[in-house]
Amino acid sequence: MTSPFQRKCLERIRELQKAGRTMVVVSHELEMLERLCTRIVVLRKGKTIFDGDPTEAVATLRAS
Repeated sequence: MTSPFQRKCLERIRELQKAGRTMVVVSHELEMLERLCTRIVVLRKGKTIFDGDPTEAVATLRAS
């Protein structure tokens, strides 16, 4: 269940997406990232270990 604040934030993120804005989102909430993002870059110790499809990125994170 999302709070009113979370809903407001998600609405704003969607507005920015529709406007074609690029955003950097840092989160450990994998399901939210998978729903919101069109591309995810996974870093480990400052190095890119994955760059691409959100579903594959989440699988990469869960496997590590």
